[in-house]
Amino acid sequence: MFPARTRAQIECAAQDFAATYYGGPWRFGIDDAARYVTSEHLRPVVTEYGHDAVAAAVRAYLTAHPELLTRARAERETAARFRAELAAARITAAARATEQGDYPRARRLLTAAEEIEPRPEIDGYRARIDAAENAAHSVPLAS
Repeated sequence: MFPARTRAQIECAAQDFAATYYGGPWRFGIDDAARYVTSEHLRPVVTEYGHDAVAAAVRAYLTAHPELLTRARAERETAARFRAELAAARITAAARATEQGDYPRARRLLTAAEEIEPRPEIDGYRARIDAAENAAHSVPLAS
């Protein structure tokens, strides 16, 4: 239902925040955790797809990965750092591929980075790849 970038946003939010809402003194369950993750951490996605659809996707992801509900803060932070490093490595590789003129590979690497950790700046990197490819393919006018 959701494109890869949106699914990644949903998964990252669930991984990073579900455990902060689950259980506790209020005894929040999976539905509560999904609702709070959706409301507090996925506002742009909710604006585009609606709260109920996004909350259902968060709930489904948490149901498939119940271990996320009880992750300790340190474990969540370590996982988020690892995810960020993995995405950054792919972005760096995409820059190298762009410098080498391998634009399809650069785009694939950015897509891979985005599926690991969606970042707003990825669209800007895509624009740079497009500009580099257009410049490489433009024919200078004869003087």
